[in-house]
Amino acid sequence: FELAEIAARAGDTEAAAAALEALAEARGGDAYAKTASLFSAYTELDTAEPASLLARLDPLIAEDASFTALAMELKAQVLIRTGDQAGALALLDQLLARDGLTRDVAGRVEALRDSLSDGG
Repeated sequence: FELAEIAARAGDTEAAAAALEALAEARGGDAYAKTASLFSAYTELDTAEPASLLARLDPLIAEDASFTALAMELKAQVLIRTGDQAGALALLDQLLARDGLTRDVAGRVEALRDSLSDGG
């Protein structure tokens, strides 16, 4: 994580994401790997190929565990970027229906959903 932080602070998001992906691969699916994978997707949200981002986010969503809500939130943003507004809205609705959603996440998701519903 330290290498990724140094790269991010220097403005090198590509190097930060690469460091996070290397960590995710090295850790083999433990909590650190999942955290690194989520952060790498977040770091490259506006720049990486959508398929690459979805390949990192979908496993976190499928396991329905700690990072699922955040991964769903990021996936909705990827879908918006690809022009799949209907898919993003459906995913955001699914996310809002989840039990135990934190107030912060719910607020962000509702704001994003409202902006899409308003034609944003």
